[in-house]
Amino acid sequence: MIGAWLVGGNFARAVDLGSPALARKLAELNERYGLGERVRFVAGEGGLVCAEVRTSACSGRVYLQGAHVAAWQPTGEEPVLMMSGKSAYAAGVAMRGGVPVVFPWFGGKADDPRAPGHGVVRTKEWAVESVRGGDSDSVVMTFVVKSDAETKRWWPGDFEVREVVTMGKELGIELRVKNVGTAPMTFEEGLHNYFAVEDVEKVQVKGFEGVKYIDKVDGRKEKMQAGAIVFRGETDRIYEKTKGPYEIVDAGEGGWRRKIVLEKRGSVTGVVWNVGGSKPVADFGEGDWRRYVCVEAANLGADAVTKAGEEVVMGERVRVER
Repeated sequence: MIGAWLVGGNFARAVDLGSPALARKLAELNERYGLGERVRFVAGEGGLVCAEVRTSACSGRVYLQGAHVAAWQPTGEEPVLMMSGKSAYAAGVAMRGGVPVVFPWFGGKADDPRAPGHGVVRTKEWAVESVRGGDSDSVVMTFVVKSDAETKRWWPGDFEVREVVTMGKELGIELRVKNVGTAPMTFEEGLHNYFAVEDVEKVQVKGFEGVKYIDKVDGRKEKMQAGAIVFRGETDRIYEKTKGPYEIVDAGEGGWRRKIVLEKRGSVTGVVWNVGGSKPVADFGEGDWRRYVCVEAANLGADAVTKAGEEVVMGERVRVER
């Protein structure tokens, strides 16, 4: 039997890979980039390759498809990221939950409804560029994706995008977009965080007070945030000119009672979203809408980035406080 580890839930289990090519790929990745038990490359759900992280400070998981951070859980805490119970795990299909990378547009493409949602990189396989140990409790992984004929089918830009993921007592994600062409390149970008909560109706999000936002649920009306954000149905808002930090205060009655703090840099747009209980989503499991809130670092709309021959860096750091 060709053996490996299949990651599911919070655990890994041995399986028959059934594919010599996949077995060779995992062996090559582990030989070149593995850090023993701290970082190893395994067959995740659906046979998709992922980096599994286990340190004294945390456990986590990043799929090479989309450089998709699917899990980060500090030792002794509940999971900080939510993956849908019905998420697809298949080549070329977007995963629901975790931290999808948004680039070079947010949502649907305005001039082409056939284009993939949230851009051209979230379903592409990214390459591993480097893996290294940080301090004794952390690891730093860099993934890269480049423009090619497939991306240019939808968008003409010449780019290299790197995602630098640091996992330890805190989660750090840095998105580095480089224009490798000669023409200016205008793009939107985002880290589409699905934060795990016990019950979204008992959650408050702080840090947006006094900030103008576009209410996508109410005809894209422009409004001003007064007080903390609470969730009493579908919520879909784009906050303008906001730098954070943000706090997701989880006051559930089951014992979580924690605060997730999101700090960001290089981002002036914030997005807050929860689908609510009355709007079905095909790849959400039953009750999944209660288990997450999206609070996102982004540059969208009027805050889209235009650069020629430069690298643009946007990043975030996440920690749990009690």
